[in-house]
Amino acid sequence: MALGKNLSTGRSNAAQNTIMKKVRKPRFVDNAVRHAVYTKVQTGFSVTTPNSADFIPTSEKTYSLTEEEDTIKLLHTTSEGHQYTGAIFAQGDKVTTSSDLPPLVVGSTETSQSLSLSSIESSNKGTRYRIENLKGKSLNDIGFTDRNVRLVQKINVGLRTSDLAIRLSGSSRGSVNGMFVKEPSSRFLAQDFYGINSATAFKYLTKHDSYTIRDDEFGSLHYMPQQRHSGYHLINHNMILGGTSINDSKDVYNRITVKGKSRANNEKNVVQIDDLGSQSTGIKELPGGLSLPTAVTKSSARNAGRQLLSMIKRASGRETLKDVIHSRNVHPGHAVSYFSNEVGVGKEQKLVLYTNHDVINGLSEITVNSIEGSVEDVIEKFREVDIANDFENSSERNRQFESIEFSTFAGFKIKSTWQISVKVDMNNNKGIRVGNESRSPIRARRSLTATGVFVNNGSGYTGYAPNGSLTVATGVLVNNGGGYTANTTSAMTVDTVDATTKFAVGHLLYDDAGVNLGEITAVSATSITVGGGTSTAISNNENLRAGSVTSITVDGAAATGIAVNALIYRKNGTLLGKVTSRTGTTILFSDGLLHSVVDNEQIFLLATDDLPETKSANLTIGMGESNYLTRRRG
Repeated sequence: MALGKNLSTGRSNAAQNTIMKKVRKPRFVDNAVRHAVYTKVQTGFSVTTPNSADFIPTSEKTYSLTEEEDTIKLLHTTSEGHQYTGAIFAQGDKVTTSSDLPPLVVGSTETSQSLSLSSIESSNKGTRYRIENLKGKSLNDIGFTDRNVRLVQKINVGLRTSDLAIRLSGSSRGSVNGMFVKEPSSRFLAQDFYGINSATAFKYLTKHDSYTIRDDEFGSLHYMPQQRHSGYHLINHNMILGGTSINDSKDVYNRITVKGKSRANNEKNVVQIDDLGSQSTGIKELPGGLSLPTAVTKSSARNAGRQLLSMIKRASGRETLKDVIHSRNVHPGHAVSYFSNEVGVGKEQKLVLYTNHDVINGLSEITVNSIEGSVEDVIEKFREVDIANDFENSSERNRQFESIEFSTFAGFKIKSTWQISVKVDMNNNKGIRVGNESRSPIRARRSLTATGVFVNNGSGYTGYAPNGSLTVATGVLVNNGGGYTANTTSAMTVDTVDATTKFAVGHLLYDDAGVNLGEITAVSATSITVGGGTSTAISNNENLRAGSVTSITVDGAAATGIAVNALIYRKNGTLLGKVTSRTGTTILFSDGLLHSVVDNEQIFLLATDDLPETKSANLTIGMGESNYLTRRRG
């Protein structure tokens, strides 16, 4: 019979006949762990060989322990024919005072008992290690009773938190359509989530890697860094009609005590972290501190405390933007570049926490912050009830079948039943069902009334400026050393920003002071032409502004039939502006025309007798859930 093992290579790949290939097929056993340094770099992730001094392999060799005053002495266990009492050998070398310290001394029988070592001291017999934090107590006093020990290093074997998130979503039987992870995390976590609900498990993950869970309108989850976003929008102060409300609390926590899990009987893993920059007005410590059982070293506990202090500091500036126009597509989880109107405050990128949209008047209330959540949200997230020890309390998973032994002299019957379950979808009549990607976001239908008033201008009118301002700074700068004089009809050179992204033919051009220069007749990336001639001189590097008309000419029915302060719309429901005055053939807007219109386009008013809430019965939201109708049959 042919050998199953290749004697030259040591592998089980020797030539075999058909039967023996089946019989002797090697069986994979998952009993090894590859140790490497996993680093996030710009192009992805880098996996490199670790420093051998950072870890030690554990052998079956045991040592006898003798307790001394604040020190312990380790000797090789003596046996018949082995009476060596000199310095111990570990990792193939004789231990000296200059050797690397082993991470832990662990009991050979009671592996839950361990000691942390601080230094190696000289000894005439065996090897002496100094033990800190005993404070006059004996080893028995701190709960270390084993006198036969090993030198070990404890490790946890887990997955990346982003991989755990994917597995958690796959095990969920709820209404989650899918999990998306665009940027894998670099933090590894060893935790068993058996018996833990998904919401608690996700919060537990995000406490360790600065990621967050967000959902979308299709019922899918996104696991992403806190500073990432699923949409991007631009909001400036001219778009905010109702002002802002700032909740900027300067009295935030600036000291935190983190209580991690002690890895040794003589080591209390408690660290204090201070934000010295904010302690000039006093110290405010987080009451009760922060319990983080997964921090098994002081370094990991310190990092968690720093992360919490940083998030608290960034979460203290929540701001609410009121009556914002053109922002109905802004949703929680999106990012906005917000241009503040305060002196000395420029562009800020913030995350959207909450939104409240008025679909009738086209106004939105948006709450933003530099981080996802308030100070209270951040602290609550870090103070989630720890689930690290819940595994012991969860139900038994391995016992799939139970054997019951009995004896009887009588006969007995065995009755089997089978079960039929019918899945019934609920909330089919909702406008949007969370967990059902076939339902798009709610779209309200405007109920409009025709006025019989039509735009009377061959080229139509261009609407551009946001409500509340006739002009908007574009960042397009004049690029001519001597500037340009009044009545310039030739192309004017510009730079810094592509002019075609800010202007179009028919737009009104303004200087930086808001003076109307004229109507644009031609535009390219680096030049703008006012065919009728500029109304005034402009200087080099002047920031040109864009604007729209404030009045339009109409015909058909008299415009006097439209009430002052009425909102007028296009046929598709787009708001054109608020009427401030009108004549039979002219309509005026104090805030400018909001959107462009074409010649002979009819003007519409919002119907007051039929609101969208009553017109559209689909303006409701429900969970995309299912019930099972179950019947047992004999």
